[in-house]
Amino acid sequence: MAVCMEQSFDSNPRPTVFQLPRQTGALAVAQACRESALHFVNEVASDENSHRSFLVWLSGSYSWLTSYAREASTGRPSDDRFNVQAAYGGVESEMLRERITDAREEVLSVLRSLTDEECAYQFAGAAIVDGLIIECHDGEGNRGWIPVAQKNSTIVQRILSLVAVDYLMQGEEYEGSLCVCGRCDRVSFDSIDRARGSCRHHNSGIYARRIADTWPAAPRETA
Repeated sequence: MAVCMEQSFDSNPRPTVFQLPRQTGALAVAQACRESALHFVNEVASDENSHRSFLVWLSGSYSWLTSYAREASTGRPSDDRFNVQAAYGGVESEMLRERITDAREEVLSVLRSLTDEECAYQFAGAAIVDGLIIECHDGEGNRGWIPVAQKNSTIVQRILSLVAVDYLMQGEEYEGSLCVCGRCDRVSFDSIDRARGSCRHHNSGIYARRIADTWPAAPRETA
């Protein structure tokens, strides 16, 4: 699906590569995408009230991170939190929980495949072609990527757009430290976890699930 950036009906066409806000780094955006994706996989989707946690996540870090692409397509900052929530607000709670659980399993399957360089390359290419992410530059001239919230995006596509941004900026960490715990499916970026095949909660023999009360913050401009 083409992203609305290559053509413009305005008298002053916008550039095809989005410029991030002042003092918002491309790498910081990628790290925020990682934290938001991990929050969904490790916390939101594991919550017994995942349907509620998901809506909070959706209007939190996810909305902030996709706001850059909305600005790229409209030429002005926009807040899409309520529109995004409305897409799921009418879904029956049990059905939404099932969708979230299924999405987590699919995302975990993709994450496991990203430890293979060839699979990861194909994944990143597909994300670009499918319009899940678009290119950006920051104030230092660094090339980066931002996630796109398409109108009919599935939950899986929303999560994978975040993963794709992170992978394209920090791909070496997927090859060297990405771990999906063999016992609880918790995702981490830790070389020790990767070597042992399990998260530190299980490496130590102690595991206590934690549901965070807040979502990871999107990168903010500094004075």
